[in-house]
Amino acid sequence: DCQRRIDRKENHEAMRFLLTIGGAGAQKEIFAAIIKYLLPYINKDKAVLYVNVGDYRNVWDELCDEIPEMKAHVHEHMDDWKEATTFALMARLKVFMPSIIIISSKQFISPICL
Repeated sequence: DCQRRIDRKENHEAMRFLLTIGGAGAQKEIFAAIIKYLLPYINKDKAVLYVNVGDYRNVWDELCDEIPEMKAHVHEHMDDWKEATTFALMARLKVFMPSIIIISSKQFISPICL
């Protein structure tokens, strides 16, 4: 994985960020600030954001209401393990890479495995 990160940087590919919501979603305000900060970079394809909301779908819905301008970039994977693993493979092969990837599952371990 480290070599792939180095290769992405050397090839001027977008930097990837991972945010993980936990603890009853108490970090929503921090996440909102991070997403708002990253949006200009996402718009320029300089950043890709993965957000693991686990079973806190309500927090994600609140973030969508608070930051409607990010909706154009969002690709959601909500409680569909088969679809999420297919996406992960496609992303690894660079077949498809949206700017904001949302992963949600009531089974907390599923998003971690991706």
